[in-house]
Amino acid sequence: MRPRPGILEISETGGPRRLLAVAALVACALSAAAQTLQTPEVATQESSPNFSLHVERNLVVVRVVVRDSAGNPRGNLTKDDFLLFDDGRPQAIAHFAVERAFPEGRKAGEGTPKHGAAPPGAIERAPQPLRFLALYFDDVHMNFEQIVRTRDAAQRYLQKELALGDRVGIFTSSGYNGLDLTRDAAKIQETLAALLPRPIVQQGLDPCPNISDYQAYLITAHRDANALEFATRDLLNCQFHNDSRMYNQAKQGAESEAYRRISQAEVESEYSLRKMDQVVRRLSFLPGQRTLLLISPGFLTITLQAHMDRIIDRALRGNVIINTLEARGLDASPALPLGDASEQGYVPLPNPAFPTPPGVTDLVAAKGQWVNEGYIIRDDALAEFAGSTGGVFFQNNNSMDQGFERAGSFPSVYYTLAFSPSNLKSDGKFHTLKVKLVRPASLEIAARRGYFAPSKTAAADTSAAEIEDAVFSQDNVSNFPAEVETQYFRVRENDAQLAVLTHVDLRFARFRKEAGRNANDLTVVVAVFDADGNLVIAKEKRLELRLRDQTLVRVLQAGLTMKTSFNVKPGSYVVRQVVRDDAELSALSRAVDIFF
Repeated sequence: MRPRPGILEISETGGPRRLLAVAALVACALSAAAQTLQTPEVATQESSPNFSLHVERNLVVVRVVVRDSAGNPRGNLTKDDFLLFDDGRPQAIAHFAVERAFPEGRKAGEGTPKHGAAPPGAIERAPQPLRFLALYFDDVHMNFEQIVRTRDAAQRYLQKELALGDRVGIFTSSGYNGLDLTRDAAKIQETLAALLPRPIVQQGLDPCPNISDYQAYLITAHRDANALEFATRDLLNCQFHNDSRMYNQAKQGAESEAYRRISQAEVESEYSLRKMDQVVRRLSFLPGQRTLLLISPGFLTITLQAHMDRIIDRALRGNVIINTLEARGLDASPALPLGDASEQGYVPLPNPAFPTPPGVTDLVAAKGQWVNEGYIIRDDALAEFAGSTGGVFFQNNNSMDQGFERAGSFPSVYYTLAFSPSNLKSDGKFHTLKVKLVRPASLEIAARRGYFAPSKTAAADTSAAEIEDAVFSQDNVSNFPAEVETQYFRVRENDAQLAVLTHVDLRFARFRKEAGRNANDLTVVVAVFDADGNLVIAKEKRLELRLRDQTLVRVLQAGLTMKTSFNVKPGSYVVRQVVRDDAELSALSRAVDIFF
């Protein structure tokens, strides 16, 4: 691409982290001698950006999915249709966008680049949206039947719905039989077929006494008299043949077993949460739509709320949606007064030889109550992960195929709302968010439930965080006009040079007066992602503009052009360009195929 006439062009004369040559157009009336004595009008420096893992910022982005009564996404709403509240206080929506998975008139899988179809030279095809789906099987808590039902449904779903260009990864809470994000359908199917239950602690076929996770929690945390008495009677029956003389020993044994069981439950839940945190971290640094589907029968997290909050916070900051699918399906066990029909039930019959401790009532009715409560509480984690990140929670349904269609799909359209909280304190506290519609009309809203304020020790580089978020996103942002063009050239048989040309229209930029000059600082980041969404290389240019009035007039008319070059191998790439000045940001993507 030839530079436009009159454009101020900035090009490279050195490698990363080196001070580059200054290129400036100066008014003809100024003498060369006077020019050398004063500050350059444009100073450029290039480096490799070090994207941090965790940066705080005073900007809250809320992704909202609106569905009708049939579960279909609605995409015809405007900014004026939404109300946004932070801790109950109404907020002004500073940014609003309607985001679609695919452009109007195009379906999933269309527009995929064909090898060899593009001649050398400039390529400006609209990029195919990158969509990443991480299937997270909680094999630590799932039994064999649940694994088989869900993995078979996952295979059918992916064979039918996976679009060309989508990436799928198989992850497990045990860490066994995993597969990183890929588009290789054969490897995906092979990995799914190899999934098996991987419990951390083997419980045995007929534990004595048989204490559930939630029953153990009631005994250890609340000293629940009914829960402890039931476990005591169970132990007397299965170990001491209902010998009343062993009652006190049985009570001590039941209490000891409850502490052991709650400890095991916490270890298993920590295992699942720790691996899940790693998957969220993996997804956070990918461009495009990122969805984690947690497939689990549920697990106890009452004592692990802080760990859950950290995962949700990381997902919110990384724009990762967590959908959840309850693997039990339509379970009849909560309706049974003594629990799961697969278990060997124990019925505590009245026996005058056993003392009745204070607080003990009807043991059968008490167990029926905590069994029902236990099932609800085990699902709390699934509900909270989905609800807090704007995801879908599919439960109490035997149709796993329907579950994957609802929880495994990407929303075809969603809304991005952003606001800047006023007087936000760096205290690390949780702020509740509420998104409402001015006219609900039986529509269902899915959006994040809140966010964490930055802590006092967190970094405060708002600009860097905003740029980083824009780089690892698929959303195009045009707060001021910017263009991106790509060219590639063959260097050797298996090497190419990719040139990215950035043109910035500065007519809407805000210049400030500084020592008689017109000042503005531009940051340009160009990142190259491979076909699987992994960051290959990125370069950052910082331009300090200190323009004289005459030069400013010409720059406003013609714009500014910069060139960034990369050495890459032949293949398919997505180029992501982010430009930020003192006040606004622009972000664009381009797909480029390099084949000789």
